[in-house]
Amino acid sequence: MTDRYLVVFLLGLSFTSATLAADRKTNFVLILADDQGWNALSTRMDPDDPGSGSTYYRTPNLDKLAVQGLRFSHAYAPAPTCSPTRHAIQFGRSPASLKIFGADGIRDWHARNEESLAYTLKKIAPDYVCAHLGKWHIGRLPEALGFDVSDGSTSNGTGNSDDGDDPKRIFDLSRRSNQFIRKQVEAGKPFFLQISHYANHLRFEAKPETIRKYETEHADKATPYQNSPLWAAMNENLDAGIGMVLDQIDELGIADNTYVFYTADNGYELKRDLGKPVRQRGYYKAFPQRSHKYTVSEGGIRVPFIVRGPDIPAGAHSSAPVVGTDIFTTVMSLAGGTDQIPASVEGANLTAHIKSGGKEAVDRKDDFLVFKHSKPRAPHDIAIVQGRYKLIKDISTGKVFLFDLKEDIGERKNLAAEQPEQTAKMYAAMTAYFKRFGWDESKIESASPRKRRPKPKGTAKLPPPKSSEGWIKPFNGKDLTGWDGGDELWRVANGTIIGETTSRRTLEHHSYLIWRGGEVEDFELRIKFRISRQRGNSGVQYRSRDLGNHNVAGYQYNIQTSKAGATAVLEEMKNGRGGHLASIGQKVHLLEGDEREIIGKTGDADEINAGLKRAWWNSVVIRVEGNHLQHWLNGYLAVDVIDDDRAKAAKRGLLAFQLHSGPPMKIELKDLFLRHLNQNSNPDE
Repeated sequence: MTDRYLVVFLLGLSFTSATLAADRKTNFVLILADDQGWNALSTRMDPDDPGSGSTYYRTPNLDKLAVQGLRFSHAYAPAPTCSPTRHAIQFGRSPASLKIFGADGIRDWHARNEESLAYTLKKIAPDYVCAHLGKWHIGRLPEALGFDVSDGSTSNGTGNSDDGDDPKRIFDLSRRSNQFIRKQVEAGKPFFLQISHYANHLRFEAKPETIRKYETEHADKATPYQNSPLWAAMNENLDAGIGMVLDQIDELGIADNTYVFYTADNGYELKRDLGKPVRQRGYYKAFPQRSHKYTVSEGGIRVPFIVRGPDIPAGAHSSAPVVGTDIFTTVMSLAGGTDQIPASVEGANLTAHIKSGGKEAVDRKDDFLVFKHSKPRAPHDIAIVQGRYKLIKDISTGKVFLFDLKEDIGERKNLAAEQPEQTAKMYAAMTAYFKRFGWDESKIESASPRKRRPKPKGTAKLPPPKSSEGWIKPFNGKDLTGWDGGDELWRVANGTIIGETTSRRTLEHHSYLIWRGGEVEDFELRIKFRISRQRGNSGVQYRSRDLGNHNVAGYQYNIQTSKAGATAVLEEMKNGRGGHLASIGQKVHLLEGDEREIIGKTGDADEINAGLKRAWWNSVVIRVEGNHLQHWLNGYLAVDVIDDDRAKAAKRGLLAFQLHSGPPMKIELKDLFLRHLNQNSNPDE
């Protein structure tokens, strides 16, 4: 080959590579930490403020991310608690505009599914694959908001696992995130991935060896305000999991077309030492900032915020006020589709700002940020941040506070009396903002003390057993004698039956622990259950057929704490009637030909569901006589069914507990009592 042809060939290769690079769409990874305060990283959010970083906590991977990108020292979560922040990120709107303030029980919030982040991104380019992995805690399912891949409707749980090497499921979440990323890269698909970690939410857990490090050789780095070895270890484990994902991005060669956002849902959890094990005691707060999660003080809402990606100067810093809702607009801008952004979106476009290393102004509709929270007994419910100033109104007292955050990040000197014009200006802007969404700020009531939940109205209460006569204990409390389910899946500990799958041992098909003490026909069964994993899905099978290989078919009392309204429903496994037979609060008549007639109510479904205790013990009663099936949950009748489908109604069969296929789960069962209402149904008696 002549030199001339070699030059032409190399130029062709160069042109082809450049063309391919230009054709590569932008990827996005959003990593959301839980309950992580502003100064929880070993790198400073403000390079000039020693208090904006930690000398005790070690976060080398996030330090590296900050060095490679831009860090914000004046960044906020949309709310001082988890769920409102998570809703706000998905729609680019403040919780006030969505009419969401508290953490739980969110139902009628104001947003259309098709205005979500994932749906909007797909309007820009339909080939985007969107995934959400980890803690969801949003009132609608991920798929309803446009996500193609998800862990489902995971609730506000701890994420804790019995796996000592991964007690907060950090590394499992990171491994699955890497699998998703690799799959999209191999398929040539652009992607948006949100990784919502359970760390650092209660209950605090960490790898034992990391805890020991902070208890021993790193103990001298502790400060009066950061000295909890357990919290520090959990925070470092979180950093290690994040490092796994950052390494994968680099190894796959996609860092040049992938933006990584890192932030948290709110500040540090309120320190509660009383009653905790010694290892969990200690401080983990944002001093010199004031207060913690649940308040609109800086300690509740100011959080870490880092962005890395193409054209963002390395090691840059910005002191501009930004908030988690800005991620929505910025993602759309970086993807090249600002014209697709819904009019309701409030988030700022940070594109020019981050690409200039913080020099260009932030493009925001309003030149202020507004915060509100209604947690019972929480002070300082309303706040507005405008530049260096912050105004807070304590609704319970009506008192107004004005702080200069540049000089007083601890919010200790109230300037309201000294600067009445600034106070009046910001108060008027805050009031007008709330009125824009139908809230009259002057009439917003104070947060009230927590009230005891009323008992479900009109719901039948389960009477206690008339006597102890006829009751037997199918479980001896010591081992699985009389039960058949596979030693690798089921075990006994502390008088409790435990069924569990892990990230290393999952199931492709459901598996069952079957009672071999005889069949049940007419009976009453009483059990207590607890599910401690986010995706827990189990059930009690009765009048079931043995299909072999630890598999059964028949009626099921469904147990599923990760999905609202799923526990206590009547389902039927592998019997040809479509699975779901009756929902919470329903009286149902099942007829031949798969016909189903709702003939009444057992009570208010929402109130029955509200009584379900997540990650704690719940009481189950199943009472079956002839074709009459009743399911009780925590003492109240949840489902009442008459099964007159003579071809498919089961008359007798096995009793079993389900271990569901899919993501890792754990079911615990105890206090089993069985009474045969027809003594002839048990040949062993």
